[in-house]
Amino acid sequence: MSKIEFFPARRVLAAGILAISTALPGWAASLVSSETVYRHKQWEVIIAAYDDDTISCIARVNKPGSAFAIWGHQSNPIQLQFWNDNWSFTPGREDIAVRVDRRARWDLSNAELTGKNVWFTLPAGDSTLRFLREIERGNNVALLSFNGKQIDTWSLAGSSATMSALADCIDALRS
Repeated sequence: MSKIEFFPARRVLAAGILAISTALPGWAASLVSSETVYRHKQWEVIIAAYDDDTISCIARVNKPGSAFAIWGHQSNPIQLQFWNDNWSFTPGREDIAVRVDRRARWDLSNAELTGKNVWFTLPAGDSTLRFLREIERGNNVALLSFNGKQIDTWSLAGSSATMSALADCIDALRS
């Protein structure tokens, strides 16, 4: 049985935050500090503060050289981030796809590609909730080119508990 760590987000907000190096594309704010508030299997939930007084919650699953992350903000929509050390994208936009397990793929139109990152902002609504539920219940997630070629995959082991911790973190930000 793996160990689960959880530190309530409200306590972390009051206690302060330590640094990570990930920033959103096109976002002028700089990271001030961050702290891991939850850890389970390969997942972690991080709370990050920026110099423009915004705070984000990030659920991230890591494997050597790459990561898949779900970002939640105080007032902005949920964003997906796919990162790989070996990628070198020319900045631009592309249609991509994501597949959870062997289910039908999710088409992500107009994703932003920048260097080692692929970013996608999830639309508000039921389709986003269905997608996040698939992540929560899934075993693995694959990033695909729009023509279906697999680009990278990540394990979703531990995602159910992690998605709950991410939701708690976002709720604390928005309350």
